[in-house]
Amino acid sequence: MFGFVSLQGGRPGIRTRAVSVARHRFLAYDTFADSGPPGRQLKASMQLRLDVVRQAEVAVVRCRGRIVFGQEVDDLRLTVLSLLKETNRVVLDLGGIEQIDSEGLAGLVGLFISARNRSGELKLADMSPKCRDLLRVTRLDEVFRTYKSVDEAIAAFHRVKAAATGAKPRAEEETQF
Repeated sequence: MFGFVSLQGGRPGIRTRAVSVARHRFLAYDTFADSGPPGRQLKASMQLRLDVVRQAEVAVVRCRGRIVFGQEVDDLRLTVLSLLKETNRVVLDLGGIEQIDSEGLAGLVGLFISARNRSGELKLADMSPKCRDLLRVTRLDEVFRTYKSVDEAIAAFHRVKAAATGAKPRAEEETQF
Protein backbone atom coordinates (compact mmCIF):
# COMPACT_ATOMS: atom_id res chain seq x y z
CA MET A 1 0.00 0.00 0.00
CA PHE A 2 2.68 2.49 1.02
CA GLY A 3 6.30 2.11 0.03
CA PHE A 4 8.78 2.94 2.75
CA VAL A 5 12.30 3.99 1.94
CA SER A 6 15.12 3.18 4.33
CA LEU A 7 16.42 6.21 6.16
CA GLN A 8 19.97 5.08 5.42
CA GLY A 9 19.72 4.70 1.66
CA GLY A 10 17.00 7.12 0.64
CA ARG A 11 15.80 10.58 1.38
CA PRO A 12 15.06 10.95 5.11
CA GLY A 13 11.68 12.67 4.76
CA ILE A 14 9.85 10.07 2.62
CA ARG A 15 9.09 7.60 5.41
CA THR A 16 7.84 10.34 7.70
CA ARG A 17 5.52 11.69 5.01
CA ALA A 18 4.16 8.21 4.20
CA VAL A 19 3.39 7.55 7.87
CA SER A 20 1.78 10.97 8.14
CA VAL A 21 -0.42 10.27 5.10
CA ALA A 22 -1.40 6.85 6.46
CA ARG A 23 -2.22 8.31 9.87
CA HIS A 24 -4.25 11.10 8.28
CA ARG A 25 -6.26 8.62 6.19
CA PHE A 26 -6.88 6.39 9.21
CA LEU A 27 -7.99 9.29 11.39
CA ALA A 28 -10.20 10.69 8.64
CA TYR A 29 -12.41 7.59 8.92
CA ASP A 30 -12.92 8.34 12.60
CA THR A 31 -14.32 11.84 12.00
CA PHE A 32 -17.91 12.89 11.53
CA ALA A 33 -19.30 13.64 8.09
CA ASP A 34 -19.04 17.43 8.28
CA SER A 35 -18.15 19.60 5.36
CA GLY A 36 -14.69 21.07 5.13
CA PRO A 37 -11.17 19.72 5.03
CA PRO A 38 -10.48 16.49 6.97
CA GLY A 39 -8.06 18.18 9.37
CA ARG A 40 -10.69 20.71 10.41
CA GLN A 41 -13.29 17.96 10.91
CA LEU A 42 -10.91 15.97 13.09
CA LYS A 43 -9.94 18.88 15.29
CA ALA A 44 -13.50 20.10 15.77
CA SER A 45 -14.98 16.67 16.49
CA MET A 46 -12.33 15.63 19.00
CA GLN A 47 -12.87 18.48 21.43
CA LEU A 48 -14.65 18.00 24.72
CA ARG A 49 -16.21 21.11 26.19
CA LEU A 50 -16.92 21.14 29.92
CA ASP A 51 -19.04 23.70 31.78
CA VAL A 52 -19.25 23.53 35.55
CA VAL A 53 -22.34 24.82 37.34
CA ARG A 54 -23.13 24.57 41.03
CA GLN A 55 -26.73 23.86 41.97
CA ALA A 56 -27.86 23.26 45.56
CA GLU A 57 -24.48 22.05 46.91
CA VAL A 58 -23.99 19.80 43.86
CA ALA A 59 -21.40 20.34 41.13
CA VAL A 60 -22.87 19.73 37.67
CA VAL A 61 -20.43 19.17 34.80
CA ARG A 62 -22.10 19.68 31.42
CA CYS A 63 -20.18 17.71 28.81
CA ARG A 64 -20.38 18.33 25.04
CA GLY A 65 -18.39 16.54 22.38
CA ARG A 66 -16.65 13.19 22.78
CA ILE A 67 -15.13 11.37 25.74
CA VAL A 68 -12.32 9.56 23.95
CA PHE A 69 -8.69 8.57 24.45
CA GLY A 70 -6.34 11.49 24.90
CA GLN A 71 -6.79 15.04 26.05
CA GLU A 72 -10.57 14.70 26.38
CA VAL A 73 -10.43 12.02 29.08
CA ASP A 74 -7.62 13.88 30.86
CA ASP A 75 -9.59 17.14 30.90
CA LEU A 76 -12.68 15.43 32.30
CA ARG A 77 -10.62 13.61 34.93
CA LEU A 78 -8.84 16.78 36.09
CA THR A 79 -12.07 18.76 36.22
CA VAL A 80 -13.97 16.19 38.28
CA LEU A 81 -11.03 15.51 40.61
CA SER A 82 -10.69 19.22 41.35
CA LEU A 83 -14.43 19.41 42.06
CA LEU A 84 -14.21 16.44 44.42
CA LYS A 85 -11.83 18.50 46.57
CA GLU A 86 -14.65 21.02 47.10
CA THR A 87 -17.76 18.83 47.18
CA ASN A 88 -18.57 15.15 47.37
CA ARG A 89 -21.58 15.40 45.04
CA VAL A 90 -20.96 15.51 41.30
CA VAL A 91 -23.36 15.04 38.40
CA LEU A 92 -22.09 14.49 34.87
CA ASP A 93 -24.60 15.83 32.33
CA LEU A 94 -23.88 13.66 29.28
CA GLY A 95 -26.66 15.05 27.08
CA GLY A 96 -24.18 16.59 24.66
CA ILE A 97 -21.88 13.58 24.31
CA GLU A 98 -21.70 12.20 20.78
CA GLN A 99 -19.26 9.33 21.40
CA ILE A 100 -17.54 7.45 24.21
CA ASP A 101 -14.74 4.99 23.51
CA SER A 102 -13.19 2.35 25.78
CA GLU A 103 -10.77 4.84 27.32
CA GLY A 104 -13.69 7.17 27.99
CA LEU A 105 -15.55 4.39 29.80
CA ALA A 106 -12.41 3.60 31.80
CA GLY A 107 -12.15 7.28 32.71
CA LEU A 108 -15.76 7.33 33.94
CA VAL A 109 -15.14 4.22 36.06
CA GLY A 110 -11.97 5.80 37.46
CA LEU A 111 -13.91 8.93 38.41
CA PHE A 112 -16.59 6.80 40.04
CA ILE A 113 -13.94 5.06 42.15
CA SER A 114 -12.24 8.36 43.01
CA ALA A 115 -15.55 9.81 44.19
CA ARG A 116 -16.24 6.74 46.34
CA ASN A 117 -12.74 6.87 47.85
CA ARG A 118 -13.46 10.46 48.92
CA SER A 119 -16.84 9.49 50.46
CA GLY A 120 -18.58 11.12 47.52
CA GLU A 121 -20.81 10.08 44.69
CA LEU A 122 -20.81 10.54 40.93
CA LYS A 123 -24.12 10.38 39.08
CA LEU A 124 -24.76 10.38 35.31
CA ALA A 125 -27.68 12.32 33.85
CA ASP A 126 -29.40 13.10 30.55
CA MET A 127 -27.63 10.42 28.52
CA SER A 128 -28.34 9.92 24.85
CA PRO A 129 -29.81 6.55 23.82
CA LYS A 130 -26.42 5.66 22.32
CA CYS A 131 -24.61 6.30 25.63
CA ARG A 132 -27.31 4.48 27.58
CA ASP A 133 -26.98 1.44 25.27
CA LEU A 134 -23.20 1.48 25.69
CA LEU A 135 -23.54 1.39 29.48
CA ARG A 136 -26.10 -1.42 29.22
CA VAL A 137 -23.92 -3.53 26.89
CA THR A 138 -20.87 -3.11 29.13
CA ARG A 139 -23.05 -3.69 32.23
CA LEU A 140 -21.84 -0.43 33.71
CA ASP A 141 -25.48 0.58 34.16
CA GLU A 142 -25.32 -1.70 37.22
CA VAL A 143 -22.47 0.40 38.64
CA PHE A 144 -23.49 3.98 37.86
CA ARG A 145 -26.61 5.71 39.09
CA THR A 146 -28.20 7.19 35.98
CA TYR A 147 -31.02 9.71 35.78
CA LYS A 148 -33.16 11.12 32.99
CA SER A 149 -32.33 14.72 33.87
CA VAL A 150 -29.89 16.75 35.95
CA ASP A 151 -32.74 17.90 38.19
CA GLU A 152 -33.62 14.28 39.03
CA ALA A 153 -29.98 13.53 39.91
CA ILE A 154 -29.79 16.59 42.18
CA ALA A 155 -33.09 15.61 43.82
CA ALA A 156 -31.65 12.13 44.49
CA PHE A 157 -28.76 13.72 46.40
CA HIS A 158 -31.26 15.64 48.56
CA ARG A 159 -33.31 12.49 49.29
CA VAL A 160 -30.16 10.77 50.55
CA LYS A 161 -29.28 13.79 52.70
CA ALA A 162 -32.84 13.92 54.14
CA ALA A 163 -32.72 10.21 54.96
CA ALA A 164 -29.36 10.62 56.71
CA THR A 165 -30.67 13.44 58.92
CA GLY A 166 -33.95 11.64 59.65
CA ALA A 167 -36.13 14.26 57.95
CA LYS A 168 -39.23 12.99 56.18
CA PRO A 169 -39.10 13.67 52.42
CA ARG A 170 -41.91 15.61 50.78
CA ALA A 171 -44.46 13.71 48.69
CA GLU A 172 -42.88 14.65 45.37
CA GLU A 173 -39.48 13.42 46.57
CA GLU A 174 -40.76 9.93 47.40
CA THR A 175 -40.97 8.81 43.77
CA GLN A 176 -38.48 6.18 42.64
CA PHE A 177 -36.36 6.57 39.50
